[in-house]
Amino acid sequence: YGFVLAMPAAMVMIVALTVWIPSAIDSRGGDGWLFQRLSAVVVGMVVLLFLRLHYDRLSGLTIAVGTGTDRLLGDQRARPVNEALEYIRERVGPAERFVVLPEGVMLNYLARRESGVPFPTFLPPEFVMFGEERLLDALRKHPPEFIALVDRPPEYGPAGIGVDFGHRMMAWVDAHYGELVSTPGVSASGRFGVRLLARMVDVP
Repeated sequence: YGFVLAMPAAMVMIVALTVWIPSAIDSRGGDGWLFQRLSAVVVGMVVLLFLRLHYDRLSGLTIAVGTGTDRLLGDQRARPVNEALEYIRERVGPAERFVVLPEGVMLNYLARRESGVPFPTFLPPEFVMFGEERLLDALRKHPPEFIALVDRPPEYGPAGIGVDFGHRMMAWVDAHYGELVSTPGVSASGRFGVRLLARMVDVP
């Protein structure tokens, strides 16, 4: 939602540069028209630069994920996601559940499989807001038949769940689930893949 928050600030800045500040300059006997034209040129250059950067980014999204109205485009990380989705559809029954750790509820949506827990993500902010015990308790009370472990960029600092946070949660997962399949991949940002785990023992 960052773009939504940035848009009002950008609009205010543009109005200030092209209307408010030139008017203030004119009221003080200055040349507001010149400032307005220079500001418009700068704003136009920034817009063109943004469009170019956005075009370069979108041109790298060439691999489709999902079909029909669910179809979206991704970079090379979409390949392991597609492999994981295909395996999930084949292996996970319609009435069975799987939870994605630490993040990736879109897999549930695309596969049309429920997670059975009230938390869509298990990232550091959730561990801070709700506490690890509450997050882990949700898994204990409604243990899914499968768990998908997804690599993701460490934007919050920690390297990953079970490494720098969520130690008890991953210990519980390791004790009750075993790996079925792994779909590793490599992207420009580093390693990326999906590991699907199946529940091997009953959860007390």
